[in-house]
Amino acid sequence: MSVTETTSRTVPGMQGNRTQSGLVRVSIALGLLAFWAAYYAWCLFPGLGGVMNAGDTAKFQTLGHSQILVHGPGYPLVLFLGAVLRALDLPVEPWRAMTFAMAALPGAVANMMAFLIVARVTRSLLFGIAGSLLLGSAGLMAVQSTEAEVYPLALAFVLSTTFLLILFIETKREGYFVAACGVYALSFGNHLMMIMLVPLFLLVTAVHWRRLLRPRMVASVLGLVALGASQYLYLAYMTHHPGTAYSEYLPLPPTANELVQYISGSYFSGLYGSGLRSTYSSETLLATLRSAHPWISSALILTGLGLFLVGARRRDAGWFGAATVFGVALSFVPFVVWYGAYDIQAFHLPVLGPLLVGAVAAVGWWLARGAAGRGGAADRARGLARRGHGRGADRAGADLHRPARDAGGAGRTGPDRGSAGLHDLRAPDGDALSRTAGRGAAGPLPGAVARRGNRRRGRRGRRHRRANRWQAVAAMDRASPPRPRLPFLGTRPARRHAVARLRLFLRRPRRS
Repeated sequence: MSVTETTSRTVPGMQGNRTQSGLVRVSIALGLLAFWAAYYAWCLFPGLGGVMNAGDTAKFQTLGHSQILVHGPGYPLVLFLGAVLRALDLPVEPWRAMTFAMAALPGAVANMMAFLIVARVTRSLLFGIAGSLLLGSAGLMAVQSTEAEVYPLALAFVLSTTFLLILFIETKREGYFVAACGVYALSFGNHLMMIMLVPLFLLVTAVHWRRLLRPRMVASVLGLVALGASQYLYLAYMTHHPGTAYSEYLPLPPTANELVQYISGSYFSGLYGSGLRSTYSSETLLATLRSAHPWISSALILTGLGLFLVGARRRDAGWFGAATVFGVALSFVPFVVWYGAYDIQAFHLPVLGPLLVGAVAAVGWWLARGAAGRGGAADRARGLARRGHGRGADRAGADLHRPARDAGGAGRTGPDRGSAGLHDLRAPDGDALSRTAGRGAAGPLPGAVARRGNRRRGRRGRRHRRANRWQAVAAMDRASPPRPRLPFLGTRPARRHAVARLRLFLRRPRRS
């Protein structure tokens, strides 16, 4: 087990900054939750029914007033939510309370989870806010979150499960995977289309099987699966409850076989696979993606997918996070195409939502990675160059303050000798008087001796600076992405090396 898997990755000096950043992120997430809940509550459909599917919406709204059974698969979680609202007896219209509880509030939660996902992938709060705004203002999302339907709640479950899976993949903490399984198991009480995420869970388990296939982990996941399946025991209880006033497609009280057929939705079996016999379902899905934000959503999704595929060569935590979001979106595409209810675009929300979130996350990840790569390469080059020039300057300063020596008194210092040494070092090379001053029959004076030694040290400093420049060029070449080879010009690193070598040759000191 590696060090990063067993120890905390938090630097002790950065604990306060990380805590403050986490508080800011939580504050923004709660602010977005309150904003979207208030916005959707203000824009609720005025009265019974809705724009997308008025019949199903009216039945769900009736649950806020009376105990009934809607169409299959029964939606036991929605039935329980209606029972809670009836028990609370809130001072608002029952249809309004039911619409807010099962559509507006889950839609706000889904938008909040979009912010958390994008902010986690891109490490940018601004991109996270952009992802939340883009999802919340999409046409289908706005319609579904303002009328009583089960798909905003399904999207909230989808994005919550996705966020927990991203945290597990990045941190390798089993608790996040267990939490994802718990949210996923609870989502089956809302809609059985959530079964489409099973392959993604199996893939994550296969990749991290050493961590997840432990007896304790397996027992925890199986317990959560049993807890999620137990929601349908509540549905069975409601079918035999004397207070149930109405049931659709199910006689009361039903037999065990009738209850199983009701949950499996066998009366909709004529639509199973019918989407594969025509292109209506696929065309409707593409129309939904285009109309989410006209002229924006489709181009954004294609751009995000393209940047995600291009960036696969340098995979990091952000790339795997975007891969998880796109994987969730693509998991529901077979169901949407296979199920022939092409006239009900509400089925497309679990595809549209993750695609928009993944596109924003991929674009933000690409831009952040490019900025970090350019900044890191420049910082490394500047650091190496500064280190080389700093060493040369330190040696020059040491030569200035080093005592002058002469042939007659080595090691003796004095004001004349020190001033002569400084004067000779500062004199221009073209001044013949400064170069020849002090020479006589007794030999060179201390200034000339010091100057000669300083020239040798200067040559050594120039060699060190030249080597450091080569290291800076090599660091920039390693940091820059590989470029395609141009005809007769070689690769970009080779051209940069040639230019740097030419500059060093031109800067070479000429011998006097």
